[in-house]
Amino acid sequence: MVLFSLIPLFRKSCPIRNYTFIAVITCVLCAVLTPSLTFAASGKTLYKKRCVSCHSLEAGVNGIGPSLYDIIGKAAGSEKGFGGYGGLKGARFVWTAEFLDSFIYDPKYFLGKLTPMMSRVKKAKERIAIIEFLKAQQ
Repeated sequence: MVLFSLIPLFRKSCPIRNYTFIAVITCVLCAVLTPSLTFAASGKTLYKKRCVSCHSLEAGVNGIGPSLYDIIGKAAGSEKGFGGYGGLKGARFVWTAEFLDSFIYDPKYFLGKLTPMMSRVKKAKERIAIIEFLKAQQ
């Protein structure tokens, strides 16, 4: 019903047609982008709480764990200068959001062997938030 009442606004003779179109596009973009930005903001807090004690976000700066700088799209176990954990050496996959999600949920199950990663994240919303935060850092 509402859709039919909007049709006159899209006619060429309607002076507010362009403004309506811009408003609709703006609303759609906000609806699409806001969840990612919200997740990234809460992901920063979660990253500081659960990850920062072992990982840095600076390229080449490794701690107990490897740097997570530009992690999405990086070959697993390829962080130069990090030799602290050999569990990913020789791994033949590239980190994607899906692989990170599985790894953060249960590293031992994901790798099939013990891992020094102590902070498992069981809640899906928290894993998504951390991953969105890491994506935003690239």
